[in-house]
Amino acid sequence: MKCLNGFNKTITVSISLFLIMFALTGCGNAGAGPSGGDTAKSTAGKPEKADIKIGLPLRGATFLPIYLADQKGFFKEEGLNVSIAEFKGDAGVIQALAGNSVDINVASLTGIVNSIKSNQQFAAFWGGFNQAPFDWYSPNMKSMKDIKGKRFGVSTYGSLTDALTRYAVRQAGLDPEKDVQILQVGGSANALAAMQSGQIDASTLDNPYKFMAADKGWNLLLSERKDLTPTWPQHVVYANKDFIKKNPETIKAFLRAMVKGVDYMEKNPQEAAKVLADTLQFDEKYASKALEDMMPGFDKKGKIDPKGIEFFWKITVAMGDADKAWPDDQWLDNTFLNSADQWLK
Repeated sequence: MKCLNGFNKTITVSISLFLIMFALTGCGNAGAGPSGGDTAKSTAGKPEKADIKIGLPLRGATFLPIYLADQKGFFKEEGLNVSIAEFKGDAGVIQALAGNSVDINVASLTGIVNSIKSNQQFAAFWGGFNQAPFDWYSPNMKSMKDIKGKRFGVSTYGSLTDALTRYAVRQAGLDPEKDVQILQVGGSANALAAMQSGQIDASTLDNPYKFMAADKGWNLLLSERKDLTPTWPQHVVYANKDFIKKNPETIKAFLRAMVKGVDYMEKNPQEAAKVLADTLQFDEKYASKALEDMMPGFDKKGKIDPKGIEFFWKITVAMGDADKAWPDDQWLDNTFLNSADQWLK
């Protein structure tokens, strides 16, 4: 035994007694020491579940840290075999998590709040996506004064884009239930195509599609960042509470890999832009613009900007989806955020 090297081998009785005492007081006891009963020490960081599936509500630029973690082998470095499932909005990704066909979602805070209200046992455990990337564009309207009777595209009903659009319509003095039509069209790529073909009149557009709309000469109706809020909890990372409890090392491994993706974006912006262009299948010049636009919003410690949270609850209450802002412990498990300095290396 390593713990006994250097002892006089002739004193066999003393060695035996020492071995018993050492076993009881710490040499192999994962629960002893400053970390208490931390599962991280007992498993030496090995993921409890190596094969996991990640749910994304759609394909989008702000998920680039995940695409990079997958394509650059960061998940593998952390001992994970990850498959990524993409859906057509929050509704699909929520159903998948509820049915245990995905393990972890990276999706909107709006979605998880609505899920918890429907008695799903979900909890967010990481933020770090503090972007406010959406712009509303239209090929035929010049301003929000022209929106009455028009058709707005959102990804799905109950999604982040739905909540923001309804709030924006109310800010323009109109009723989103009566004065405009709100239609489900999927992500920004679909919304751009739907406007091009005349199926809708306006829509939110994420990176880099808002730059494409601008290049087409379309009209900017509203900017989330400039007109509504400088920051927003674009995505949170969440899972079933039971999964979080049983798989802390898996979650840490996933988050470390994702943060490696953010690091890669900072250090290799040209290569990261190329990965984004290849993944979303658009011109690299738009990928570079998207990267520059969204990069300041990533927080490698997973923190959620307080201003963004404040505005989120303002919208949620205004929409009638909550009577008041929820306390954090109603939707957020702070375990990994509070201990990030210990394991995020």
